[in-house]
Formats: sequence, C-alpha cells, structure tokens
Amino acid sequence: MTQSGHRIQPGTSYTVQQGDTLSAIAQQAYGDANLWPKIYEANKPIIGPDPNVIHPGQVLRIPILPGTKYTVQQGDTLSAIAQQVYGDANLWPKIYEANKPVIGPDPNVIHPGQVLDIPHR
Repeated sequence: MTQSGHRIQPGTSYTVQQGDTLSAIAQQAYGDANLWPKIYEANKPIIGPDPNVIHPGQVLRIPILPGTKYTVQQGDTLSAIAQQVYGDANLWPKIYEANKPVIGPDPNVIHPGQVLDIPHR
C-alpha cells in the first residue's frame, strides 16, 4: 500500500514504504499498475537487478510519461517538463501545442495545478 493510498505525482520522488511494490506505486502514480517497468527503468541503479525487491526508505524518481497527464508544480517550465519527459528541453512546443487551451497565449506562463496532457514524442 503506497503512502496512505494518496496519488503519487509523476515528476516527483517517492519514498518506498513497507509493503510497497512497483506495480502498486505505478497504480498510484499513473492509474495503471502495468506501467511499473517505467518506474523500474528510471530507478534501476537504486533498485538493482530484481524489480521485485524494493526496500522501505528507498527514494524513487517517478518519471513523467508521454501519453499521460501531468499536474504543473511550483517552479515548472515547459522546457523542464520536456527535458524530463523526452530528454530534450527543446521539445517544449510539443507540450504547448497540445495544451494551448489550458496554458493560454503565453507558453512562458504556466501555473501550479494546471493539468497538462503529455503527448507522445
């Protein structure tokens, strides 16, 4: 069971709790337990060779995935989000184009709490 069953925000870190599994964490982060390999791949150096063995206290990065939604956090920019998602900050226009109705006319102004669709590359 993840921290009190609360939603885990992609793009943040998550501290493993007793009884957690990668599939349970993926369910809380993405609403889909089958996306656990994405968390494993992002954290292989921390987890090690066996994705079935995670330990309380490990701090895992919860990646933002293309094809999912992302809630803007304080200090976010479209280029920083693009860097996390695609590994290329210059792809920020792709996120902007997919979210113009939410963001508005200025791509340099995004607000915490806005929910953005993260398109596939």
